[in-house]
Amino acid sequence: MRYDALFVGASLALGSGGTSIRAASDEQVARCDSFAARAVPGDWQRIEQRDGFVLFIPPSCAPDAEAPRFVHGGSRWRCGTLGVDVVWGMWGVGTAAEAAGDEAKACGATLSGVRVVASTPGKEHRRAVWYRTGGVHEPLVVAWSSVATDLATLEAITRSGTLKPTAR
Repeated sequence: MRYDALFVGASLALGSGGTSIRAASDEQVARCDSFAARAVPGDWQRIEQRDGFVLFIPPSCAPDAEAPRFVHGGSRWRCGTLGVDVVWGMWGVGTAAEAAGDEAKACGATLSGVRVVASTPGKEHRRAVWYRTGGVHEPLVVAWSSVATDLATLEAITRSGTLKPTAR
């Protein structure tokens, strides 16, 4: 019985610590300049993920049969010169910048009513956005390309995430 109380107490302490860490991370990241969702063409695929998270990708994208295995879940699509990952996990303030590569920085914004931590442009043709959905595991959307002319598409993909309204 004594161990049960210790376990419950430790669990509550760790749970509340996670909330504090998330709140602190919002204060540690600068606000994004001129950051907004991009228009998504009407023919793009609507991809429904878990926990009500939805994103849109070009019609040429198909699931990658050789995608790596993601610890907390995830998906990868290939679309010609583009690649897109949605990876579920417990992220930190620097995650989006790290995922976007050399010289990318992190900034905070709100997209479709969801708080996000996004990457700023770096040296690579990559963009990343961590969607702060409030779940234990949250989606990180990373899009990359082998050509610079795809940058607007990368931004449209990574900024297309939203949460489906829940029925009450």
